Amino acid sequence: GCSSLESIVIPDSVTTIGDSAFSRCRSLKSIDLPDSVTTIGIAAFRGCSSLESIVIPDSVTTIGNEAFDGCPSLTIRAPKGSFAEEYAKEKKIKFEAAE
Repeated sequence: GCSSLESIVIPDSVTTIGDSAFSRCRSLKSIDLPDSVTTIGIAAFRGCSSLESIVIPDSVTTIGNEAFDGCPSLTIRAPKGSFAEEYAKEKKIKFEAAE
């Protein structure tokens, strides 16, 4: 469980955010993924109803189905032209270009 955590730091050694890894972490507000991450699993952040911001690096080339379902106030921050930008557009999730 991840009951009351508002932000989580993912170590640089992580390459995959597993399926349902942070599912229903209702207090989670923001998360920054390191450049080592290439894959975000299915429903990884589903039901994170407080999640406002996720930073997704260029290295991410796979985002599973329903990864951000039930995240009504989410903005995806990622480099312009990245896979995450395409994903955000396709799923109609707010997008902000990150440096």
